[in-house]
Amino acid sequence: PAHAKTFTVNSTGDENDLDSSDGKCDVSLAPTNQCTLRAAIQAANKLSGADTIAFDIPGSGVQIISPGSALPLITQRVTIDGYTQSGATPNTLTEPDKTNAVLMIQLGGEGLVLTNGASNSVIKGLAIGGCSNLFCLGGIRLAGGKGYKIQGNFLGTLADGITRQANEMGIDVQFTSGSTIGGTDANDGKLDGVVEARNIISSNTVHGVFVEDNSPGNRIVGNLIGTDKNGGSLSNGFEGVAITSNGNTGNRILSNSIYSNGGFGIDLDNDDVTANDDKDTDTGANGLQNFPDITSAQVFGGFTSINGTLNSTPSTRKKKRTFIIQFFSNPSPDPSGYGEGNVFLGEVEVKTDREGNTAPFGIAVSSQKAPKDSYVTATATNKKTGDTSEFSEAAKVTEPGIGDP
Repeated sequence: PAHAKTFTVNSTGDENDLDSSDGKCDVSLAPTNQCTLRAAIQAANKLSGADTIAFDIPGSGVQIISPGSALPLITQRVTIDGYTQSGATPNTLTEPDKTNAVLMIQLGGEGLVLTNGASNSVIKGLAIGGCSNLFCLGGIRLAGGKGYKIQGNFLGTLADGITRQANEMGIDVQFTSGSTIGGTDANDGKLDGVVEARNIISSNTVHGVFVEDNSPGNRIVGNLIGTDKNGGSLSNGFEGVAITSNGNTGNRILSNSIYSNGGFGIDLDNDDVTANDDKDTDTGANGLQNFPDITSAQVFGGFTSINGTLNSTPSTRKKKRTFIIQFFSNPSPDPSGYGEGNVFLGEVEVKTDREGNTAPFGIAVSSQKAPKDSYVTATATNKKTGDTSEFSEAAKVTEPGIGDP
């Protein structure tokens, strides 16, 4: 856009912009511009273009920005790119449960809040923690609008991706649609290669991601939710992903590593496990999409075979209902007996018949990924509507002929 500008933050201070209407970011009367994050947001809010906030703060090591009060609401489209700070690099790992991203900007205080006018904004490369008081709902709060991309951030940890620095929520989503938290190389949700967009969303006091109040059609893809950068436990206090029933359908939850959370990995309607119903006629968060039933998980030599079935919305003569079944392995089950999803193993697509049943389906994976005595789970996502289920009941991986109660 013709009016787009780049504002470069070169100070860890917290001063206001001297004149946010002049198209510059400057907090000082000195001859050279001094630009704080607060001043950069103020300057960007005055312009209608798709502005960029970059970072070039002098000094070595992680640069810590600690606002003395809440930063301004973000009211115009902007890209805030922490990877522009010297030394920062995005993730280059293909393993689905780790990240080697290096972040050099650490933001404390009350996090970032994006509102209607900021639709299609991008937030990446920031470690955001410490937003834990009653008036601060999330490290990042999407409070209206659509098309946001929240990618490559650490939400709930310091910049090392290991040390806890909790928010109340990692990401709070309200009145927001069509946005992506994380992402993959392709738009189909599959982990086809390097995932630079992977977020850590862990150690927050309540939920990792909380989707509430009329927020349909969002994507939560390829993130680490409840673990640290190395895949170790760093649990959120309650659910990894919680979705309320207030107009929240079509939220795809795909290819994440969700594990070690205080509550359930995925909770639809925010009310613990929602039992399946015949032909999936109930309504609520994500249509209360039924989860699969895992019928067997057995080790055969160097591979593990996982099989299951799904009962959900029936196909008709004219409309075939297709579902994406994703499989995960876990070192232990959730205390409820249901699942989380520590390591994403793969997926298959299945169709229901006119009774809502699928033919038996399954995958075979290396037994190193799903060894004997580990536990496997699965989710189902309606390919057309985007509704993703909760995790299935966990099934223990056994050897043929050895039954486990």
